[in-house]
Amino acid sequence: MILLLAACESGPDYGPWTRPIRETAEDLAANPCQAKAALALAQLYERADQDALAVGVLAEFRARCPADDLLRREAYRIAMDSMQWDAAAEAATPAVLDNPSSARPLIDRAAAWEAKGDALAAISDLRQAFLLDPRSVDPAKRLAAQQEKADQGCKAWDTWGIIWWLSRATRGEAQVARARIADAAGCRKLRASGHAEARHVETPDGLFGFDMLVGDHSAVLGFDSSAPYTVISAALAEKLLLIQEPTPVIMTSAWGTSAGRPVQLPPVRIGEIEVRELDALVMENAPPGIDGIVGINFLTRVDLDHDGEKKWSFDPSGI
Repeated sequence: MILLLAACESGPDYGPWTRPIRETAEDLAANPCQAKAALALAQLYERADQDALAVGVLAEFRARCPADDLLRREAYRIAMDSMQWDAAAEAATPAVLDNPSSARPLIDRAAAWEAKGDALAAISDLRQAFLLDPRSVDPAKRLAAQQEKADQGCKAWDTWGIIWWLSRATRGEAQVARARIADAAGCRKLRASGHAEARHVETPDGLFGFDMLVGDHSAVLGFDSSAPYTVISAALAEKLLLIQEPTPVIMTSAWGTSAGRPVQLPPVRIGEIEVRELDALVMENAPPGIDGIVGINFLTRVDLDHDGEKKWSFDPSGI
């Protein structure tokens, strides 16, 4: 209540806004959880070129009272307009927590991290936004840009590959970006190598997959041409002794929508084809008879050909 009490007392002169600021502050002091008065006071401070006070009033209100969406959005707008990036991210966070399946609040908070120059925080939010709405190209492009800023060039290369797969309209742009990043970040070594021919196997729940090697472990992996990332079971992750990121992300795949922890896989091989440094999510709800599903980040590294029966051929991708 410090900012509120200060506004009620004789103090700084805010020019033509002094009286309305003090009157509105008195109204809010009489009813501290009146959202309309808090919003009005913040807007008055903003008009008086007191952006820090405007942000502070709304932050104090959110700390002591339930805040509606309008107040949260206004707090975010004022903080962004006045370049108070941490305050903007804080204002966006309740919407992120209240709407875990929505990409929009994450995109908003990521904008604050991007403006601040915190690439890792921006990557975390943009990656989750991308996985929630993979056909939305803008957050995917922003994710790739932040990955480059964070010296994660080859992850950006992979992200542009997923964009290429999902958005025909951006394929030319994606190919140019992948070629540039491949040279700048040394990602050409991650292109698949070799050739393979294999027959698919059918799993008990009707999916089809292939007998593959992940590291030194045999695994039956299905294909999902709509999931951005590859998915593996918790049992396979345990065998591989993978280090999992502490914060799970949500993605929809052939296994449904669920949370998984990001990992990087050891080489994934089928016959003579090998794919290296493949990002994946570890998920608990594996269907019987299958150890994982390779997603778009695998499929953009290989070209597949099918004879119409069960026989498939695998070659390095040209994109």
